[in-house]
Amino acid sequence: MASTNLMSLSDIEKKKFLESFDSFISDCDGVLWHGRKPVSGAQDVLKNLVSMGKRRFYFTNNSTLTRKQFIEKFNTLGFDAEEDEILSTAWLTAKYLKNINFSKKVYVIGGTAVKEELDAFGIENIGVGPDNYMPKNSSSFSLGNSNIELVPDVGAVVIGYDFFFSYPKLMKACSYLNNPECLFIATNKDEKFPAADGVIVPGAGAFVAALETCSERNAVVMGKPSPFAIDNVLIPSGLDSKRCLMIGDRCNTDIQFGNQRGMTTLLVETGVHKYSDLEKFKSSGMNHLIPSYYTSSVADLLEIMNL
Repeated sequence: MASTNLMSLSDIEKKKFLESFDSFISDCDGVLWHGRKPVSGAQDVLKNLVSMGKRRFYFTNNSTLTRKQFIEKFNTLGFDAEEDEILSTAWLTAKYLKNINFSKKVYVIGGTAVKEELDAFGIENIGVGPDNYMPKNSSSFSLGNSNIELVPDVGAVVIGYDFFFSYPKLMKACSYLNNPECLFIATNKDEKFPAADGVIVPGAGAFVAALETCSERNAVVMGKPSPFAIDNVLIPSGLDSKRCLMIGDRCNTDIQFGNQRGMTTLLVETGVHKYSDLEKFKSSGMNHLIPSYYTSSVADLLEIMNL
């Protein structure tokens, strides 16, 4: 499977590219912005696509914000978005539990956004925030002297990005998951994020891996590349995946997500993966990570629109 440089197409081919999709889904961080700084030209691209009659969605694996908080960020950075156009993993998690008529308590290893989205669906939850548990005798703590207190009627463990991730939380979550009827849900599995000055920030995937290891179970994942959002939100809303463009910066989430349902996929090199990574994926036989097209920035679409 080969990936095509979008900007190497002829003018006629570029116009056909724009005509090939009716809807588009864009990742956010690394595609539209970096932290609080927009990618140059990204706002104009999205406005033009909408003015051309393209239907839009924004899909982020970031579980640290609610959909309402994402709207505030979009507006602050000069983007236009409606709440029902945003797919965030905190919201998808709550929607999933609501869809299956979940009625027990949720133990959350995650941020306040997960709690607030669960609260909005009327789903009782515990665990958000620091866990200050200490064994009764910390000087002689042993594995057999943990004395942790487990809350009854917990029917699901949800894990996402948690700045307060800790050994006590891991121990409690693993204990709940020892019950095979307890659901195990991960908001997303992003491994890490690059930051300034060469710092690497562990992502939710690092926490999920720890809990999967000690529980000897695999989490049901809400974020990309899981098809949950396609099958349970996008297609029921009328989206035709064959006429949809998925724009992303990470191949093992964004691009894989789009490829598995036959979307046209576009990798932009303003985030995690670059063209050089595609050669590595191809040589390793990981064709599911190869995008239909690649380009340096989402802003390159402006040139195509102006033909």
